[in-house]
Amino acid sequence: MLAFVRRKGSADTVSTSPSSSTEGGDELLSALQPPPPPKTTAKKKRPLALRLRASQDRRDSGTPAPAPAPKDAIISGADKDALPAANAGLASHVVWKLAMRMSLRNESRLLQHLSRSMLSMGSTHKPAADADASATHAESCHATPIATGKAAPVFTPALPPLPPLLFSQMKGAHPPARPRGTPLASYAEWAFAGLRPGFSVRVVRAEVVASMPSVTEYIVHVEDLHTKVFWTAKKRFHEIFLLRKKIKLLAKQAAPCEAEQLKFILELPFPRRRFRNPSSETIARRKGEIEVFLRNLAALEPSSALFFDVLREFQLEMCSGEFIASLEKIDTTGEPLAPKWLAYDLFRSLNNGSTVEGGTCYKFMQAFANRCAVIEAAGCAECKHFEGKALAADALRDLRAVVTTIEKHILETLDPQYAAAIARLDPTGSAQAVVEECVFHAVEDTLLGPLEPQIAFLVNATVEAEMEARLARNIDKMRGRSQAEFGIPEHLQSEDDWGKSCHYLSRIDERALPSDKIQDLLRSALEIFKSYGEKKLEWRENSALTADDYLPIHIYVVVKSGLKRPLVAKEYLGAMIHPSKMLGEVGYFLTMFEVALKYIADMEGASTDSR
Repeated sequence: MLAFVRRKGSADTVSTSPSSSTEGGDELLSALQPPPPPKTTAKKKRPLALRLRASQDRRDSGTPAPAPAPKDAIISGADKDALPAANAGLASHVVWKLAMRMSLRNESRLLQHLSRSMLSMGSTHKPAADADASATHAESCHATPIATGKAAPVFTPALPPLPPLLFSQMKGAHPPARPRGTPLASYAEWAFAGLRPGFSVRVVRAEVVASMPSVTEYIVHVEDLHTKVFWTAKKRFHEIFLLRKKIKLLAKQAAPCEAEQLKFILELPFPRRRFRNPSSETIARRKGEIEVFLRNLAALEPSSALFFDVLREFQLEMCSGEFIASLEKIDTTGEPLAPKWLAYDLFRSLNNGSTVEGGTCYKFMQAFANRCAVIEAAGCAECKHFEGKALAADALRDLRAVVTTIEKHILETLDPQYAAAIARLDPTGSAQAVVEECVFHAVEDTLLGPLEPQIAFLVNATVEAEMEARLARNIDKMRGRSQAEFGIPEHLQSEDDWGKSCHYLSRIDERALPSDKIQDLLRSALEIFKSYGEKKLEWRENSALTADDYLPIHIYVVVKSGLKRPLVAKEYLGAMIHPSKMLGEVGYFLTMFEVALKYIADMEGASTDSR
């Protein structure tokens, strides 16, 4: 018998390649090895050899052999066909989880593409054509594999978990040149002529030009943070493309240290130029990328000559120089300055990818968009049945929890100079309440504004279609009734038919953020109390107008307000409002709004008196 001893430092596996064997001993070992058997022989003998080896091991260890399968144990064709779909669904779910943890958009999009490919491979595998194939498919459209624990031929994806909320910068971003926070004196005496202290931009929609189908116009809502003046600008892609080109040229001409601070904006995903008709998915993706690019530009601080020039080019793209000069002439001396100062600093820190808060918000929005894509895939295209109602409700709860966590983090890390300045300028008010309102509004504008299409889809998925149709039908029937027919006493009836209250309630459809929607709901309710005799804009428990008197008036206002989808508005407010506000007057009036909608929807034929 030949005994081979391994050399010191040699690999555990002996290589038979001449290029990897450099010493004579290695060549001798390779030569003494027996030649490998033919591949065809190994394929034929391997199963038999494995069975013999397993049988010998059982005899040596005393383990009894497994009982033979009964003759009638036959695997059905449906179970065989369900396995590939389940495996494809599991693989797709794992890839989705990996995609959400990717910080770079290109890597995440690659994994999303692989996930959709795996999912389509599993879902297109048709079961065997037997007698109960159609029944199995119909049952799978109403039973989610998550709840039953069984594999279904039509895969319903589970909700991917959110990645851990780590407060960190965007990948490739450098820390800002100056620490976060503009001194109040610098903000009050704005030294940059021709430059406004903050433009908030939002790309609300994209429209294809009818005469040129390959050209897309982006509708941009712009708001001056200091004066609260807002306007709409229409921009085509080539205009934004030229703006980015100008910024790249300015960065090349600037000092290297300044250009390095601007590098992360130029490395953001930006659409390529296209000369053909884009699809709806392409338009939506380009809209999101353009919005991220514009908001990062708007969040820059004019701390250097380069940043001043970049901000100047950006603001001139959104409006004319004459319009900026007119904004500077608006007198705001009668308004408190400290909340405007805080709103400006919060906008810069939350929308700038080079800050910790901004990078965290952008990464979360990307992960949440991936979640919504999974929920959209839960729809059954053949039976027109949507299974993702529970998933949509879970996603909305998770979104509200993350928004609350970010708001709490900002409140805990916020410089106390803001609250001190607000308390000094307004000693009679609550400085902490003003700070919280500013933080809540800024976080909602950063997160919930860009995610408005996804949130609208989730809210629509949770609304009962039958109740919404019944509510709309009853509102149409009740719109021509008088105040007395709604059960409003004569001494409480309004001469102007509660016009102001109806106006404020109708503005809920126009608002994009939950804090703005809830403020309009409060104004609508408080107008009722003002018209009754309350002189202050607040609701008090000792008010002479009781809940029994208020509810018929509120029902009348809901019917006359002309809300397009009041049930959707109620679900949106209930899901997105801050939990701390549900205990006060916000929770009370939101509950009254829900009671009014339920009362209108439950009226049989809307033919009886409202009382």
